[in-house]
Amino acid sequence: MPLKGLRRRWSAWRTARNHDALRRAAQATIGAYHDRPGWSFEPVGGAYVVARQVEAVQPWLFSERLAQRIHGVLDGLGVESWAVQPLRSRITLWSVREDDFVRAVDASRQELAGEGFYLRPLGGRRIRLAEDSLPQGIDGVRGVDIFRYVRDSTGRVTSDYERCLLVRWVRSDRDTLTTEVREAVVQEIEDQAPVPVVEVRRWDGSTQPRPAVLAVPDVSEIDFEIDAVYMWVSSADPAWQERQRAAFRRLHLQDPTVDEAAQSAVRYRDRGELRASMRSLEMYAPWIRRIFLVTDDQHPEWLDLNSDRVTVVDHREIFSDPSVLPCFNSRAIGSQLHRIPGLAEHYLVVNDDVMFNRAVSPYDFFTPEGFMKIVLSRSRLARLDPEKLTALERSRTNSAGLIKATHGATPTRVFAHIPLTQSKQIAQEISQLYAAEVGQTIQHQFRSPLDYETNAWLHQYRAMFTHRAIVTQTPYVYTSPTEGKPRELMDTGEAFADALFVCVNDNVAPDEKADDQWLASWLSRFYPVPAAFELADGVSGENTGRLGQPD
Repeated sequence: MPLKGLRRRWSAWRTARNHDALRRAAQATIGAYHDRPGWSFEPVGGAYVVARQVEAVQPWLFSERLAQRIHGVLDGLGVESWAVQPLRSRITLWSVREDDFVRAVDASRQELAGEGFYLRPLGGRRIRLAEDSLPQGIDGVRGVDIFRYVRDSTGRVTSDYERCLLVRWVRSDRDTLTTEVREAVVQEIEDQAPVPVVEVRRWDGSTQPRPAVLAVPDVSEIDFEIDAVYMWVSSADPAWQERQRAAFRRLHLQDPTVDEAAQSAVRYRDRGELRASMRSLEMYAPWIRRIFLVTDDQHPEWLDLNSDRVTVVDHREIFSDPSVLPCFNSRAIGSQLHRIPGLAEHYLVVNDDVMFNRAVSPYDFFTPEGFMKIVLSRSRLARLDPEKLTALERSRTNSAGLIKATHGATPTRVFAHIPLTQSKQIAQEISQLYAAEVGQTIQHQFRSPLDYETNAWLHQYRAMFTHRAIVTQTPYVYTSPTEGKPRELMDTGEAFADALFVCVNDNVAPDEKADDQWLASWLSRFYPVPAAFELADGVSGENTGRLGQPD
């Protein structure tokens, strides 16, 4: 055999031997978790990894804890460090000088050993457990990604649970420090000892040091608060039922345009969606400043009214004309949300059947300039004779006509069933520009074909036509807990694993008791951990902790 062929065979044998040795070593390391409770082995990318078992994923909370822990390690070493991720983002990028980088990584590795954390050099593909030795060439990488796999109570496995980065900064030939990590909001600074820093508040109230050159936020960063608003009603309340029946009897005799379907129990029943939606918000978007719950002299029995996290707002506090109350028309109520006392300029309107499904950030909803991000559905408005349209379709058609009259174009795209981005400035414009139409809508105690839809159609199309919004794409799922395929897809969660939001729409008959039970079970499985604003005796089942609190 030619010498070149022998060399190739020798090289291939040596590579295979090394890979086999590495595989055996990795298996031996992972094997240490075999008999430990709370851990599992999961197939990921053609190999098995060790995953921590948790009841519910809380990516923001636990990534923040990991960041604080790593910072403590760096402080203990006497290593100078500063954070360079954009404001209001989840993953901390701790920066260290190149001379300190290897020992910072090694100390972090030792701190996390035995806890299922993995390290991966940025730009590399291979991962290794923290208890393994440092890989060769670690002193020359851009940075190291530190993370842990998790398996939640539904069986879903993700690496986007606890995560933090160590970023290496090198000296340049012009006496500066630079990094090649493009996610950093600043990538070159003066080489001063120490680097001047300012303490910046994080979403949870903690602070982090970041370079003083960022004392004034970069134009690419979001530096404003965002609130969330829910509209909710419980049809199980006898006092509310009597108000509704009396209003409907009176109006049905006086106003033939009242939508008969508006009195349907489906429209008002609560099967646990609100609590699950709020839990999902705390899991995946705890950076929301305040949650406002708009109700008709009601509140959920499980809600702690002394919590400073959720504020209950009665219709009487926000209606410009309280004489029209009581109101059972969500379009009328929605037109008044911007009048909530203390509401932030930027806010989200969240239907209680919309669940957050993955970690989201303010950048998923707004641009740094404050422009709204809007997601359109593939569905379009029916272009039919008004007599053939439902009350919902009529309200959308009415609103589209206003937009055409103002801006000269007819919108037909329906909006996605996800949290709607809103601006108080735009809401106030609508209340003035279309005062007669909004006034007409709030006069309708029940849904009417003469309504106008403000939160989506008028608000978001107004933002688009005045160049204060951008159309974007967001993965989401719209489903209904009916028999058959929809339930099969919902059961495992695999069908919507990548979706940021899941809308569990209620469009089934109100007498389907089995459906109520199935959905309640599904909600409790996917959102099992109570939030800090829930009363302990208002939660059924056993729970190991509370969202937003140490476990």
